Amino acid sequence: ARAALEGGEAEGLFLPDPEATPVPSGDNLQVVAATRDAYIALYLNNAQAAFFQDERVRRAFSLVIDRDLIASEIYGDWLLPSSSPITPGSWAYLAEFDETDVDIATAEALLDDAGWTRHAATGIRTRSGQEFRITIRTDDDPLHLALGSLIARQLDRVGIKVTVAGTTFTVLRTEYLQTRAYEAAIVAWDQGADPDPYFGWHSSQLGAAGLNIANYSDIESDAVVERGRESSDPGVRADMYRQFQDIWAEEAPSVILGYPRYAYVLPGDANAVVFSNLVAPSQRFAEIHRWTVR
Repeated sequence: ARAALEGGEAEGLFLPDPEATPVPSGDNLQVVAATRDAYIALYLNNAQAAFFQDERVRRAFSLVIDRDLIASEIYGDWLLPSSSPITPGSWAYLAEFDETDVDIATAEALLDDAGWTRHAATGIRTRSGQEFRITIRTDDDPLHLALGSLIARQLDRVGIKVTVAGTTFTVLRTEYLQTRAYEAAIVAWDQGADPDPYFGWHSSQLGAAGLNIANYSDIESDAVVERGRESSDPGVRADMYRQFQDIWAEEAPSVILGYPRYAYVLPGDANAVVFSNLVAPSQRFAEIHRWTVR
């Protein structure tokens, strides 16, 4: 397909993983990005008493991790940095709750307040004699391994020591995620077209049979998620998901890193080519009737 495009025998090319593939360029071509309705996240096991039951620690993680650097260094800018569990561009998304700025000073204050203080000799954060050392689990995708290593370097800045452990996706899913036998894990989550966060973040989905792999449980969050999915009133749903995003920003159940993007290479004279968020690549043609050629 690439050779056909470069040889003038094709007029378009779809790149599902542009961060891993050189994107063609030229005076007669244009590249259009489309955000996927799926995010990449550092999941934190909220039931892990030693570290992540405390929301101050989880919020500190979110403030330390540099999403813009991840987007540029790991994804070649084919990632939309975001901390939101609702896809940017969705009717339910609110930018006011999507905080991506790095704030090391606040993160360190939160860790101190949670009792995790730096050891005078080692610089490693400790509490009650225990060092803050965790393992980030991931599959053996080189991109995810590189992502884990970058996150580890960022957390080291605040005295948290991280080991990155890769394995096959099957082992990651069955031995660590389903059993919740992990501390932190890099996982991609496909949200789908509807912003309903029930399956990923409602407490009914705790346990091996459920998809709430972060072990997140909050009564207020459950209530607004339930009302949001039960109502057919767009106004009610929007209000419930506004409250959900507000709760999420405060409690930081895990660290959303961003939303990967597809790349579409099109003729340079194609006009009015705009993509909404895509659940599936085929949706790129949903607005093709609006496309024109200059």
